[in-house]
Amino acid sequence: MGENPSPEVFVIVNCAINVPLIFVAIIGNSLVLAAILKTPSLQRSPSIVFLSSLAVSDLLVGSVVQPLFISSGLAQNFFLGSLWLKVGFVCCGFSLSTMTAISLDRFLALHYHINYAGFMTISRVIAILATIWAINILLPFIYTWSPKTYYQIVALAMFLYLSISTFSYFRIYRIVRKHQARIYAQQQAVQLPNQEAGDSLIFMHLKRSAMNTFVFYIVMILCFSPVFVDMSISLSKGQENARGFTTTAVFMNSSINPILYSWRLAELRAAVVKILRKLCCRKP
Repeated sequence: MGENPSPEVFVIVNCAINVPLIFVAIIGNSLVLAAILKTPSLQRSPSIVFLSSLAVSDLLVGSVVQPLFISSGLAQNFFLGSLWLKVGFVCCGFSLSTMTAISLDRFLALHYHINYAGFMTISRVIAILATIWAINILLPFIYTWSPKTYYQIVALAMFLYLSISTFSYFRIYRIVRKHQARIYAQQQAVQLPNQEAGDSLIFMHLKRSAMNTFVFYIVMILCFSPVFVDMSISLSKGQENARGFTTTAVFMNSSINPILYSWRLAELRAAVVKILRKLCCRKP
C-alpha cells in the first residue's frame, strides 16, 4: 500500500488550483464592470446595480483574497492566515449576501410586478448595498474578541442567506406557475384585454430575469454548501474553522459568476463582446 499524501501536498495542489481561478476572476469581473460602465442603458436598472456590486466583491476575491490565501498556505504564516480569513470573509460574505439580496429582489419584482419599479429605486438599492457592506466589514472585529464566536456567526449567516435564497426561488416558482395557469385559462376563454396584456409582458420580462438569476443561485449553492457543511462539522468538534478545498469552491464562485452574467444577460454579453473586439483589434 502507498503512503498517504502529506498535508503539504494538499496545500500545494489547492494553491495551484487557485492560480487559474485568480486570472478568470480578475479578467471576467473587470470585463463585466467595464461593460456596465460603458453602457448607460445598463446603469439604469436596479438589478444591474446589484450585479455591479457583486462583480466588485468577486473582483476583490480574485485580486486580494485568493493571493493572500495562497501566500498563507505556502508560507504557513500566522499573520497572513489571520489576514486572509478576515478579508476573505468580508469579500466572500458580501458576495453571498448580495446574491441573497438579488434572489429576494427578483421575488419582490414578481410578487409586486406592477408596482415594483416604483419602490425599488436605484437609491434604495445603493442603501441596501451600503448596509450589506457595513455589516460585512464590521463582522471581523468579532474575530479579535472571540474567533470561535466569529465562526459560529459566519456559519449561522451562511445558513440564513442560503435559506432566504431557497425560499425566494421557491416562491418565484409558485408565482410563475400560478401566473401561467391564469394566462392559459384567460386565453382559453377570451383574448386578453390591452391592460392585462401589458401587465403580462411586464411579468414575462421579470420572469425571464428571475430565471437568469436562478442559474446564479444553483451555482451559489454548489459553491457555498461544501464549506458550510465543513465549517458546521468543525465547529461541532470544537474546532474554530474549516479550510481547504471547500474554501477553493467558494472562491470558484467568483470566477464562475462573470461567465454566467455574460451567458445569461444578452445586453451585457453584447457589451462585453464589444470591449473584447476593441481590445483584440487595438494596434500595438
